[in-house]
Amino acid sequence: MEQKYLGITPYDEDSSFEFTGRSEETWALYDRIIRNEYTVYYAASGEGKSSLIRAGLLPILRRRDFFPVYIVFEDNELEDLSAIENVINSRIKVESKKHDVTYVQSIWSQKRFDQEVSAQLKSNMWWRLRNYCFKRGNTELKPLFIFDQFEEVFTKATYDWTNHFFTWLEKISTDYIPDSLRENVNSRGIDMPTQKNFKALFSFRTEYLGDLDYWCVQKHFIPALQENRMCLKPLTPKGAKEIINLNESSLGKYADKIVQGCAEPKTNVNNVEQPCVYALILSVVCQTLSEIPDKERIPLLDNLNNQQDDTIDD
Repeated sequence: MEQKYLGITPYDEDSSFEFTGRSEETWALYDRIIRNEYTVYYAASGEGKSSLIRAGLLPILRRRDFFPVYIVFEDNELEDLSAIENVINSRIKVESKKHDVTYVQSIWSQKRFDQEVSAQLKSNMWWRLRNYCFKRGNTELKPLFIFDQFEEVFTKATYDWTNHFFTWLEKISTDYIPDSLRENVNSRGIDMPTQKNFKALFSFRTEYLGDLDYWCVQKHFIPALQENRMCLKPLTPKGAKEIINLNESSLGKYADKIVQGCAEPKTNVNNVEQPCVYALILSVVCQTLSEIPDKERIPLLDNLNNQQDDTIDD
């Protein structure tokens, strides 16, 4: 049975079986996540960042006892300065219910803080992120907050909202007791743990790296956002052929022509490990070819490759 190409539509977790061509990049991103508290992940528009996260990364995370909380801010949420923690909490509730996960105070935290103190502190997200845990049955899960399409924090939100977000992020990132808790804790003589019990992934388009640096270096101090970054490059010819061969019976014989037509001009597609094939163009071309009769495919591919030749001549 032929697989369906999605064209410009991103893959999601339900279509992970059909997501291919990005295995190496997916595992490289996973490796960065497990080794670091924060990961910055960026690419040019159309290279498939969201597809890799949703169809490639999420299934791996779930198999390996992570609890991913996927967050894309809605337009109305980017207008409300008080919405940030509410958004995080609402996404936690949605994901917990969907995947049968509980969010409860950890056993060691219950031993350290009595019920009265815990009730007073649980409204503070800094404390909650360090004293609560996600559990599926008896298995404790590691939370990973995934901020996808994060460029919208720079493009759609107001300056005040963006500043408020990074103020909040800086606050929950610090490994020392915030002023809002210190007096309460010190007066009770409680030894409070400060190490983070969560990770975060920030995904956005390449051209907004400068905006991120402005907010995490010049306006705020969040060094973890500079220490661990990964750029998603175009597909390799090898990866591109894996995608084409989803429908090998109908498109396999055209694989070389498709790869050449979707590659950056002046690149050697014979080097199968060189990132040079535009993911979005490839997806649209494969979708188009899969929907037209075989006799119409050669003229379309010839036209695509002729355009490549014209670009090179220019």
